[in-house]
Amino acid sequence: MPPEARTTKPAVAAGPATAGEVWLLFPVDAHLGGTSDGSGRALVVALGTLAHPKVRQPDGQRLAELAAGAPGRAAGDLVFVSDVIADLAAGGQDFATLRLDWEGVLEAIVQLHGRGEVKALELDRLSAEEVRLLTGWPPTVSVIAREELRARLRRRVLRARQRWYHPARRGFHPDDPFL
Repeated sequence: MPPEARTTKPAVAAGPATAGEVWLLFPVDAHLGGTSDGSGRALVVALGTLAHPKVRQPDGQRLAELAAGAPGRAAGDLVFVSDVIADLAAGGQDFATLRLDWEGVLEAIVQLHGRGEVKALELDRLSAEEVRLLTGWPPTVSVIAREELRARLRRRVLRARQRWYHPARRGFHPDDPFL
């Protein structure tokens, strides 16, 4: 079967996923109180992006390990920062006890993306409720609501991935990574 005819559905890994197979999704401007039209934005990055030399290290790599290392994570998973927060809380930890500057890491990724130094997929037109689900606030966020949002946003990411690997795309090369 030719490469362009293959499905874009990712394979499922047997154990915890590797950093290159999992995407981290985080709200871009949640801390700014939203935009004037009430919509929010989020970025999706491959976990390997967190190891960029202009990102505070080892915090970037530690955040990637936390996002990829949870049991049940598989290739192609879309991990919210709120998922990592919930995983840490389940173990009685948080970013502060780990002394991990996750906000600094994500801010650096946003700036690098803005300058075109890292690949990221921007998802716009997110409602205030969707942004709250992404940040995990309030802490009693409905698991069902978060999983429904994850499914919707994952479909958007996979559609963008399909367009990226489409042979008709200008500059197409099958070895170019999506994110």
